[in-house]
Amino acid sequence: MKRIIKFRGKRIENGEWVYGYLADEDYINDINSIDLSSKQVNPETVGQFSLFYDKNGKEIYEDDILKFYHNNKEFVCVVGWNNKVGAWCIRLKYEAILGIRPLGEWLCDYLMEKNGNIHDNPELLEGGSDEE
Repeated sequence: MKRIIKFRGKRIENGEWVYGYLADEDYINDINSIDLSSKQVNPETVGQFSLFYDKNGKEIYEDDILKFYHNNKEFVCVVGWNNKVGAWCIRLKYEAILGIRPLGEWLCDYLMEKNGNIHDNPELLEGGSDEE
């Protein structure tokens, strides 16, 4: 079985995102460079591609912020890996821990849209709760 195993991380030198193969905890081989050159990234920003796409066809990575609507209310969540479930799951904005329902199930039930990530857009998770 062939799977796409790739990562992203923010470069130390200029803060730009690099996409590619994890060379070390703080280096990614850039798939957008001709020679797959290794770029140093902030290890706190490294996230794996979940193999899922949002409603617009954008790749969903670990630490991405997604939004969706249910009963005319907007919900905001973050993508993360749940070791207990062995799957990519979400944490709703007002929850403290990742849920146990796999991301793939959420995507089957709701049109989810990528709305940034926790490194570039932490303010999207601040403030009021989804339950208001």
